Amino acid sequence: MVLGTENVAGLPGETVSETVARSSKGTFLKGHRPCGRKPKGTPNAQTWFARAVLEEKGVNPISLALDVVTSGLLPLAANQDAKHRKLLSDELRVKVLLELMNYTFPRLSSTALTGANGTGAVEIATVDVLELMRDPEMAAAAQKLALGITYPKQIEGGTDQ
Repeated sequence: MVLGTENVAGLPGETVSETVARSSKGTFLKGHRPCGRKPKGTPNAQTWFARAVLEEKGVNPISLALDVVTSGLLPLAANQDAKHRKLLSDELRVKVLLELMNYTFPRLSSTALTGANGTGAVEIATVDVLELMRDPEMAAAAQKLALGITYPKQIEGGTDQ
């Protein structure tokens, strides 16, 4: 095993040295912490630049889009007269609103229910509970099952309620 140092990326322009264990072939040992790259979720240079420009200009794109949705009018451009503002169609306003929802609500993935082997309809089994409860042995077994689901440790230990 060989110990070496790697530069670990921190904030932009910042590096931190870290001791890393490597095999005799120079490869990382199993379970090492990845280093030499940005942590997950760290914005890239273009994102930093875009955010800096927006902040410098005092522009909040989410606030602007929300104003467009509520008023139905495009924001004024520099040196534009207020009477020349363009009215947006309802379709475009809905598109802007749907885009804004991405920043407030998580996207949910759809789940498909399928039958055996991922194809066909789902089979549903039904049980006539009243018929089972008429038989005393079945009623006792159903009660024991219900108690076992509710209080599993007590049933395993042999103490019924």
